[in-house]
Amino acid sequence: AEALLADLEASDFFDQRTQKYLVAKAAAWMDRKDLAFENLFELAQTDQDYFRRRVYSPVWDNLRDDPRWNEWREAAGVSQARFDAIEFDPVLPE
Repeated sequence: AEALLADLEASDFFDQRTQKYLVAKAAAWMDRKDLAFENLFELAQTDQDYFRRRVYSPVWDNLRDDPRWNEWREAAGVSQARFDAIEFDPVLPE
C-alpha cells in the first residue's frame, strides 16, 4: 500500500485536483493523517465546491477525531456551523 501511495503521489496527473483528492483519500484510509490533511488543505484553497458532496464520506472517518478536521472543514467552506444554519423543516405526508 505504501508503494502504491508513493506511485500515486509521483504520478503526473492532468488534473492536479483529482490527484490530490485520491492521495488524500488513500492517506486517510491508511491512517496517514499528515499526508491526508496536507492534500486536503491544498485542495480547499483551489476548489471548495468539490468537497461539499464529500465531507460526510466514510473514507474520512480516520480523520474526524483530529483537530485539523474542523479546521479543514472551515477552510473548505463546509463547517458544521454552516450546515447547522440551514433551515430544514419539511412537511411530511401522513
